[in-house]
Amino acid sequence: MNHTNKTGQIQPESRRPGRRRWVCLAAAAVLLALVTLLVVLSRPSGLYAGSRTFSLSLQKLPPGLFDEDGILVHDGWDGPTGDFTHGQIYGLKFGRLLIRLDSIEDPLAAIRRNLPKSVPGLLRVISSKDSLAKRCAGEALVKNGPAAAGAMPALLTLYEQGDGEVEWIILELAKSAGQSAVDSLCHELGSGKANGRRKAAEALGEIGPAASAGIPFLTKALRDTAAPVVLSSAVSLRKIETRDHGEVEALIALMTSKDQEVSCGSIWALGAFGNDAAAAVPPLLVLLNTADPQTAALIARTLGLIGPAAQRAIPRIIALLDSDNPLTVQFSEEALGRFGTNAAAAIPKLLQHSQTSGHFVTAVAALSAMGGDAMPGLLALYVDGTNHQRLWIAQGFMKQGAKAAAAVPMLLNELQAEQAHRAAIAAQALGGIGAPAGAAIPRLIELTRQDDPQLRLIAAEAIWRIARQTNVVLPVALRELREWAANSNALAGQSSQGFFLPREETAAELVSEIGPAAREAAPFLQKLSQSSYDTRKAAAAKALARIRR
Repeated sequence: MNHTNKTGQIQPESRRPGRRRWVCLAAAAVLLALVTLLVVLSRPSGLYAGSRTFSLSLQKLPPGLFDEDGILVHDGWDGPTGDFTHGQIYGLKFGRLLIRLDSIEDPLAAIRRNLPKSVPGLLRVISSKDSLAKRCAGEALVKNGPAAAGAMPALLTLYEQGDGEVEWIILELAKSAGQSAVDSLCHELGSGKANGRRKAAEALGEIGPAASAGIPFLTKALRDTAAPVVLSSAVSLRKIETRDHGEVEALIALMTSKDQEVSCGSIWALGAFGNDAAAAVPPLLVLLNTADPQTAALIARTLGLIGPAAQRAIPRIIALLDSDNPLTVQFSEEALGRFGTNAAAAIPKLLQHSQTSGHFVTAVAALSAMGGDAMPGLLALYVDGTNHQRLWIAQGFMKQGAKAAAAVPMLLNELQAEQAHRAAIAAQALGGIGAPAGAAIPRLIELTRQDDPQLRLIAAEAIWRIARQTNVVLPVALRELREWAANSNALAGQSSQGFFLPREETAAELVSEIGPAAREAAPFLQKLSQSSYDTRKAAAAKALARIRR
């Protein structure tokens, strides 16, 4: 197309190449920005700013999540792994798609990013007054394991000077450094101050059998002038080597110490020696005559742990059930449970205690160990109890295994309950009882087809425990893992109900036990292994290892 200029001459129209070039460049920039945004959203990565981390991502929302919000979404949370972590979500919602910006405040992560890498540098931070920095530096030091064993003398010096915050670092470093830390701990045990000697003795015990070179030093320390050193040395010797070094004799001598922490500590420590502490039974019973309620509780606990050699104490422990002190009653119930059927005379009082919420759990645990004589009372408690109480009784049945076969008819009836949670508890108990619960299989198979996912999975788990029917169990476990992998966002809702483990962990455990026949679960387990929860990671790793054999 042409136009006329001022002189009347006809000129061709300008093509304006510059304008078109800018339009093309702008379109390309917008396209590049969209592609970049999609890449960022599909693979979100953290951007650090001080103690905050920001990440941008695109999420497909499952039904129910943020349905009550408009186009703008905001939510917050604490944890999941510590009191110092706090998060916020800000998002734009378009239908079922959410463009979300996560802001996580984590001061510990910020400190860890800036920690020194060397052992001397970490020790300097540990020597500071900043508790959070000390904590993070201590964790980093412990992770160095044997390479950080040389830090032990400096840590013990700080502890002797009154820095109680390094106590846990000493003990954890002893465990991670192992044999490499033994020499410095033995040196401290022979030459340090009393509080340092005590902590060195305790740390040697944390190392365990690998600290056998420390046995002569600990044996000598049984004659230390400081009673707390004797106490820690006796406990550690038992952890390192299970034979008599004179520990029981030393602990018996400490039971009458005027220092209540030492006397109570020695009574508590004797429980770790089991039947080997039989010589302590007579003095413990004598001490019980004049003991205050707290000491009486500790004596009852230790007598129960000593076991058969302490059976003469059963009537005295039954009498302690009448105490007004809750701790005395609790430890007495636990002790009677350890004596099992030999303590059947306690059943009537234990049944009375089971009617009190504060004593229900320990009373039921004790009754569950007392065999057939306690079963009628337990069955009545189960039928009349709450879901919470039924769960504890069911765990007692599971602990007994086939010995709880008398509970099967009642549990079969419970499988018909309309409440999914109630039926699930019964299914779990039947699975724990095992083969004697075979009559439950038809009903359990029906429950694997129910709408409630928790009930389906627990019914499948019970079938596996009773009859190992892979063809029934595997599809249920795979379905749970597949559904979790498709919607693993923690904010989408709890994956467990009530008192049960998270469903994905139960499913992973089932797949693990099924083994190579469950190989098709591998992709879902891979995603589970990337969870921020350690228990999920562990369950996934175990299952992957088993199915790949």
